Amino acid sequence: AENYSEIASNFVTYTPPNTVPNTPTNVSPANGSTSVLLTPTLQATAFSDSDCVGDTHAASQWQLLNSTGVTIVWDSGTNTTDKTTVTVPTGKLAYASNYVWKVRYRDSRSAWSAYSTQTAFTTAGPALSISRSNGLSRSMSGPS
Repeated sequence: AENYSEIASNFVTYTPPNTVPNTPTNVSPANGSTSVLLTPTLQATAFSDSDCVGDTHAASQWQLLNSTGVTIVWDSGTNTTDKTTVTVPTGKLAYASNYVWKVRYRDSRSAWSAYSTQTAFTTAGPALSISRSNGLSRSMSGPS
């Protein structure tokens, strides 16, 4: 009877749901570190995301807080350059003071991980130099 029809094609694209990246772990300075420089380099573990679509590490957000972990001393904002390590800028930390830091990661589909566990450290004291009137001098380091 020569009855036939055209073949119709339907295309469907499936995008799996986006899961948040795994929470990073703080590496350095380690919890309880002392004598940390006033411009420390913070380091966290490598990016990891369990999505089956191959999400990549798009950004990080680094936060440095006071010793109680309440007041933000420095926040990197959405940082697309310093993803697993960042150096704290000059002038943010004080000598012989206690701080905590944390970081979170964003994947290439804009999902943020939870923040890492806060890690505490203490900065070094200033280096002191003492001169005596008899011409002897002595250098010291530690809290003033």
